[in-house]
Amino acid sequence: MKLTKGRENIIADVRRNIKRLRMANGMTQKELAEKIGKSESTIGAYEQGVQEIPLSALADMEAAFGGCGMAAFWEHEERPDEYIGNWDFKIRVFKQEHRRIIAGILSENGYDVGQHKQRRTRTGKTVDYYIHGRDIAKVMGTLDEE
Repeated sequence: MKLTKGRENIIADVRRNIKRLRMANGMTQKELAEKIGKSESTIGAYEQGVQEIPLSALADMEAAFGGCGMAAFWEHEERPDEYIGNWDFKIRVFKQEHRRIIAGILSENGYDVGQHKQRRTRTGKTVDYYIHGRDIAKVMGTLDEE
């Protein structure tokens, strides 16, 4: 099977967010590995894209990060509008706490969810924050047979 570009972006975001969440929680690869029963090299391989990440490992990491919510692994960095345009929807949400709640609900209901900010003014001094997402069933339907 060949993965489409959209699916590869999702996987890259998960790997990047493992490292981001680990560092935000002040953990080394070794400390995270000990908490989830894996080796330090396995954590490095997850972060570098050398090894597939089982869903059970993501669940263990989510618990190790203090119950951050699975949606935290799918958060996206600011992307150009054309990337955001690949989502089924985007919702402007002002408060970070509300974005987390909405992302959690959508994630639990079968959506691939992320967050982004978008400039409201040309100078970029004023930004709006959005939740964006797409139906996972649609994403999985983008796998091509070789």
